Amino acid sequence: MNAYTLDRFGLRGDAQRLGAEWRTAGLITDKEQAYAAAGMSLLAGHSSPIFRQMDRHETMLAEVDAYQLLGDAWKLNKPEGQLPDANADLSNQSPEFGLARSKAGQAGFNDPRNEAGSLDSRVPVRIEIAENHVEGGEKAINATYQKAQKTVQGASDGGFADMHSDKSAYFREQIGKAANTQPSPAEFEYNAVGGAIYNTAQNMSLIGYAGTDTVKYFINEFDNSRKQGKTLGESLLSALAAAPEGGLKAAESWADQRVAESGNRLTPTQQA
Repeated sequence: MNAYTLDRFGLRGDAQRLGAEWRTAGLITDKEQAYAAAGMSLLAGHSSPIFRQMDRHETMLAEVDAYQLLGDAWKLNKPEGQLPDANADLSNQSPEFGLARSKAGQAGFNDPRNEAGSLDSRVPVRIEIAENHVEGGEKAINATYQKAQKTVQGASDGGFADMHSDKSAYFREQIGKAANTQPSPAEFEYNAVGGAIYNTAQNMSLIGYAGTDTVKYFINEFDNSRKQGKTLGESLLSALAAAPEGGLKAAESWADQRVAESGNRLTPTQQA
């Protein structure tokens, strides 16, 4: 062990102390070997000194010296071509304070501070313009939506009106056929239909159905025909001719009741 290295770091006393402890414990019996091993352990940082505490920089230097001594002891090959002073002049090549600022000023960069100073006034204007565009778009979308709703509603109303007209025409046709072309058994059935529609009209009048006046007019015409001796079927035709609106309402209500009573026994075409 190189005593000079231990003295340089102030570890001679700790090396003697630690070597004596190891000999006492029987780890190493030879005094010189115990002293050398304790010194290497202290330099490499494997053991902590007591008499002399080293700072971080000293600890790193001591560790380097420890491994250098080990390399010398084992006669390890040393790397060649290393020149410690090769980059000694780097400290003189460090940039001077303010040099980067000077070069940036010479480059002619635009100073954004003047433009940034007006941001407080320009940003609200841009935001207001964007909000106006959005508001205009919302109004246009709402107007288009309302127009489309009216178009759909108009088409729906027209479709229901056409369906109502087709149903009315169908009832007229069927009632006319039953009254004018069917043989006697059909006439009997037709009388039953006429009586059923008449009863439906009376029920509608009693419950205050919408359009009750037209239904009552149909009932009056039906009663007048009956007083003249006409059959139920003939009275139905006469009442329909005199009060078609009320008669068709009663006929439609009667047909809807029949569909409800029949339930799933009718096809969708028959239910329509």
